[in-house]
Amino acid sequence: MVLEKVAFYWLVCLAIVAVLLGVLRLLITLSGAQRRRRGFAGLHRDQQGSVQSLSFVMTLPVFIMIMMGIIQIGQIMLAKVVVEYAAITSTRAATVWMSQYTFTQGQDGQTDQRSQTEQRNCIGGKNVTLNRSDSTYRIPTETIENSSKGMRIALAAQLACLPICPSRWPAADEPSLSGTYQKTHAILVKAYKAMAGEKNTAPQEAISKRLKNKLAYSLANTQIEIEMEHPENDPSFRRYDHAYQVNRAYYLSQNQGGVSINTIPLPACPGSSAGECGGDVYYAPGYSQEALAFLPNQVGWQDRITITVRHHLALLPGPGKLLSKFVHGDAGTRSIGEMVGQREGNKETEQDSTLYTWPLVAKASTINEGELSILRYEQFFIRDP
Repeated sequence: MVLEKVAFYWLVCLAIVAVLLGVLRLLITLSGAQRRRRGFAGLHRDQQGSVQSLSFVMTLPVFIMIMMGIIQIGQIMLAKVVVEYAAITSTRAATVWMSQYTFTQGQDGQTDQRSQTEQRNCIGGKNVTLNRSDSTYRIPTETIENSSKGMRIALAAQLACLPICPSRWPAADEPSLSGTYQKTHAILVKAYKAMAGEKNTAPQEAISKRLKNKLAYSLANTQIEIEMEHPENDPSFRRYDHAYQVNRAYYLSQNQGGVSINTIPLPACPGSSAGECGGDVYYAPGYSQEALAFLPNQVGWQDRITITVRHHLALLPGPGKLLSKFVHGDAGTRSIGEMVGQREGNKETEQDSTLYTWPLVAKASTINEGELSILRYEQFFIRDP
């Protein structure tokens, strides 16, 4: 819990107050001042000389630090709710994108190699050397970044974290966005303008810059991990076959005599009078046996999808730095030069300054949307220039 983590911060504040009281006691002793019990009751009404100014100067910094600490803790609690929502949106996006067949237009108008690795109910690059007893695998971050589906699943979480991202870019230079994210930025500006309406008096350039800074910060500081859990009552990864992907109950009903999987007829097509699905319906023309072939990065139609969202929340100056160092140590700091270098491909572009953050983690799980569809859903992407 956040309150448990910040308890040490409040102990530090109390220690600072105790030290200040000790210093005040020492100053009184050195000054040789004598206690006047009769005038002590009216001290708070004394507004003459420098008494009021002295009390103001001594108490205001401590008061501001405590108030900023309270505000910072409130922001962390609100950000925790936002990150939980981001995990839910990313998980929902995963269930939608898993069943899609994605392909990207190449230079000659043909599909490129990346689209061939992400057919229906496929994502990333699952290890084909898994043992039969393994029931869980994780998709590496580098695979997600190179996956058309993974990028959009991650983007769902990154867009959900925009409200808690700073509108001021922490680096000296302006952030840069790739072609795909430039389109996302343009859509955000258009949506904001439509929601704000004619009452919005802020300059268009200022709104565009703030949204761009938020998007760039979220892209650099929000990562996801995708984990698939295979049901124990389904066949292992090595034995996973098309009959289970089509309909496991149908396969079991037809396998009473222990016949081979390949000899079992395919189920009838919905809305068709044919006894079984023909090649022109069961798989798309030009992709022979696409639906029947098991792929190493295939996701089962009953696999549990768990997505972990990690976001580095930017903290306020002052108590935010103390809060991050006391609670998280080095885990709560990020190098601005490294962060910008990761986006631009050059780690020497920025000075080695530090950004103090509060790491937030949230998880959400769901089940894959269902069986492999008879007619595939295609999503067309234009290659970035």
